[in-house]
Amino acid sequence: LFLSIISFCLLIGACGVVPSYAVDPVNYGQTPLETVSTYPKPSQNRIQLTSYLIFHKSVYDTYKQFLAAHVDYLWFDQSSLSQAQPDGSYSFAQFYAALTELKNLNSALKVGVHCGMIGMLGPYHVTYSYLSESDFLHDQNNVRIANTSDPRVYYVNLGSSTTRQKLVDAWKDIVNTKAPNLWGINFDGYQSYHLEPKFTQGCIEGPCNTKDYWYTNQKSLSQEINAALDQSREVTYNGVVQFLKPELTGYGVMNSEPLAYHDGVLVEHPHTMILSEKDFTEYMQVFDVLIPQQKKVIIWVQPKIISLQHPTFQFTNDLNLERFFLATYLLIQSNPYTYFGYNPATVYDGNNGVFFYKDWYLDYGAPVGSYTVANKLYIRQYAHGIAVVNPTTAPITYMLPGGTYKRWGETEVSGIQTLAPTSGVFFMKDTSVSLCPSDINEDGITDTVDYSLFVIDFLKPVLSNPRSDINGDGMADVADYSKLAQNFLEVCQ
Repeated sequence: LFLSIISFCLLIGACGVVPSYAVDPVNYGQTPLETVSTYPKPSQNRIQLTSYLIFHKSVYDTYKQFLAAHVDYLWFDQSSLSQAQPDGSYSFAQFYAALTELKNLNSALKVGVHCGMIGMLGPYHVTYSYLSESDFLHDQNNVRIANTSDPRVYYVNLGSSTTRQKLVDAWKDIVNTKAPNLWGINFDGYQSYHLEPKFTQGCIEGPCNTKDYWYTNQKSLSQEINAALDQSREVTYNGVVQFLKPELTGYGVMNSEPLAYHDGVLVEHPHTMILSEKDFTEYMQVFDVLIPQQKKVIIWVQPKIISLQHPTFQFTNDLNLERFFLATYLLIQSNPYTYFGYNPATVYDGNNGVFFYKDWYLDYGAPVGSYTVANKLYIRQYAHGIAVVNPTTAPITYMLPGGTYKRWGETEVSGIQTLAPTSGVFFMKDTSVSLCPSDINEDGITDTVDYSLFVIDFLKPVLSNPRSDINGDGMADVADYSKLAQNFLEVCQ
C-alpha cells in the first residue's frame, strides 16, 4: 500500500525528530515509491493547500509539524481531539490546546472546525454543552427527538430565538475565550428535515414537519452568527452539492442563498466530477458562480468516497487521478480565495495517513485570465505553462503553442498531444533557451497575452514570471515595455 508519512518516518529512521516530509506517490498502491529528503516550499505562485480530517491525539502529534509547515487552511472534522467523559459529555481541552500549538508553529496557518449540521447537534460538537433540554425539539410525548442514523445527535429548537441566541453567544465565547486561534467555522449544509418520520405529528415546540420551519430558522441562525462574529472569523458552509441537486434539501432556494451571508463554501464532493462529463460541467458552472464573488472555496477531494457512493464505477486510484483533480483546480484557482486538498486513502479520517504530492509545489506562475473551452477541453494559461483537462470518456488531441514543454515538469513534449479520457495535464514551459525574449509565454508571437503577463509583473520587486524581465536587468520596467512594443505582433523566427 501507499507509503504514508508515518512509514516514511520509520524508513529513514527519524521518528524521534521532525523529518523532512516528502512522499511522492509515483505509483499509488504499488512499490517502489520515489522518496526524497525535502520539497522546497515556493515563495510565490504555489497553490494553497487544505486538509479536512478527523484526528486522534497520537496521529495529530505525528503530523502536526507537517501540517503546520505545508497546509494553509487546516480543518478539524467534528469530534477531532475531543475526549468522552464518564457522564456522556465531551472535553475539548485537547482541541483548544492544538489550536494554540499550531498557531505557535506557524502564525500564518488558518485553522477551522466542522460544526455539525445547522439543525442538529450532539455532545461531540463544541456548542452542544451550551444548550439545555428546552433547546431541543420534542415529540408529542415530550421525548427529545434524536436523529435516526446517529441517536447521539438531536434536532435543535431553531424556532426559539432564545435557543438561537444561546448558539450565537456560544460561538462568541469559543472564539473570544476558549479558542482565540480558531479562524474558520463550517456548518454542514442546509437541509429541511420535515420529511423525517419522527416529525409526522409535528413537535411540541412548533411546526417542525414543514419546510418553512427549517428554511426560516436555519437562515435566521446563520445570519445571526455571521453578524455576531462580523469580520473576526470566516463562516463557511457545506452546500455545493445542493447547488447541483436542490431536491436533496427539499427546498431549492436555500442552496445558493447562504452565499450572501457566508464567507465561502466547503466543496465536499468534487470527486463526482470524474463520474461523467455532465457532472464535471455542472461543477464548473458552480465554480463560475463562486469564484467571481471572491468567496472562500475549499476543495477537498477524497477518491475513496467514489467507491462508497458509486460502487459500480470503475476508476484507478493513482497519480493520474490526483493530477486530473489538480489540473481541474488550476482551471479555477484564484488566490487567496481558493484552497485544494487531496487524500487518496481515507474518508475524513486522518488516522489513515496524510499525503503530499510534489506537484503541489511546482511553480505554475500566475494565471492569465479565466479558463476557456475548446473541442471539449478545458484550458487555462499560466505564466509558466498551460493547464488542460479532458473531462470526457474519449481521448482528445491538443496542439501545444510554439516551444517546448514538460508534462508536470517531467517528460519533454511539443506539438500535438493526446489527453487520455478523464485526465488533466499541466504543460510546463521549458524556458531554458529563449530565442524571442519579448514572447513571454513562448507561443511563437509577441501579442496581447505577453502584454497581460508583463502587466502582472510591471515594477514588481519579485517577478511571477522571470521572462517579464525582457532585457535581463532584473526588473520588468519601461525598458522592457519598449521592447515588447517594438516586437508587438512579430512572429518568432
